[in-house]
Amino acid sequence: MKLAIIGDEQIRPAVLKQGIRAWSEDKNIHTDVIVFEGMEHFLLEWVKEQNYAMLFWNIPAQKASVGDMVRLLRERNEDLAAVRITGGGENGRSAEEAVHVLPAGAGRDDIARCMDRALLESVRERYLLARTKEGLLKIAADRIMYIEAVGSGSRIEFCPYGTSTFQVESTDDIAVLEQRLGAGFVRCHKAYLCRLDKIRRITRSWIEMRNGSRISINRALYAQVCQSAVQYFKEQKAKRQPAGL
Repeated sequence: MKLAIIGDEQIRPAVLKQGIRAWSEDKNIHTDVIVFEGMEHFLLEWVKEQNYAMLFWNIPAQKASVGDMVRLLRERNEDLAAVRITGGGENGRSAEEAVHVLPAGAGRDDIARCMDRALLESVRERYLLARTKEGLLKIAADRIMYIEAVGSGSRIEFCPYGTSTFQVESTDDIAVLEQRLGAGFVRCHKAYLCRLDKIRRITRSWIEMRNGSRISINRALYAQVCQSAVQYFKEQKAKRQPAGL
């Protein structure tokens, strides 16, 4: 995962890199941190490779336009997490800019909390971040068919390219992944979690997904699963219906 730090020595890039490294080791996530002296240098790299997951930056008073450029980058790539380095003790999220903020003198704990907020929480609705033996994997939530508990970890089945089905092993427990995904998924069995809009058919013994896969359903959960599916599609229909109709 590539991260960029834009700014001079005032934001202490070396300390910031150390904090990011400590966070990545704790989360078992490989990070590649690159420091740029200014926005111009970063943009030259961005044109070649737009694969940065996170951007740390500061705005000197004479270069306020840098903030506008960051917002433009996030409009082009809504998955880019942005953190503004401030001179004060501000630490959290800036609603008006839709970016996170971190004081220049932040320690490792503050940096770790900021990384959690910016990377793990910001993608909750659209993506699942799952840990694998190779590192962190980001999967579009609307491409997931189901998740199966396997030992102390889990197996995720998803279709990233239309009808092609892939499976990946995660070291995360199914309960942890269920909590990260939130709405749109239902626990149909102790060992299975499925996406509601990917269900093709429900019986009292199994659920058939839209890609043809079948998973077990606990008979005691049959009514609850059916009710969850009906409620979900009602809510989705209401969202698509024009106001006033």
